[in-house]
Amino acid sequence: MKIVKFFGSLVLLAIVMSIAANYSTVDYRYKCDGTITRQGITKPITLFIKIEKWRWWNRPWFKTHGVLWYEIPNEDNGAFTVIQKIGDNYLIYEYDNHYKGKFSTLSNHLVLELHSGVVDTYCVEVHR
Repeated sequence: MKIVKFFGSLVLLAIVMSIAANYSTVDYRYKCDGTITRQGITKPITLFIKIEKWRWWNRPWFKTHGVLWYEIPNEDNGAFTVIQKIGDNYLIYEYDNHYKGKFSTLSNHLVLELHSGVVDTYCVEVHR
């Protein structure tokens, strides 16, 4: 009987861990059109971002509300691993807590400092 309880506990633990691992984030994807300013020159740009928002049960282990991934097609891509949700805004930081920008969930306005320039865009949510 102890063996059955032991294996039953293992199966239950595996199910809980699987749910936690597979449903720990919610993804939001956006296409952003606006401008990028590099060395005083402003050009139009299309940028794609994905916000991976951590669920509430991850917050005790992480000091961030999620991750912001970005891609400028055929040019640049990367991630900011520290984002903090404050009201209707995500404040975006580098891993060493240097402020890099802000995304408003109210207006979908993104201002982001990349190593390739400063992006100023409005975004539209896209679905996979």
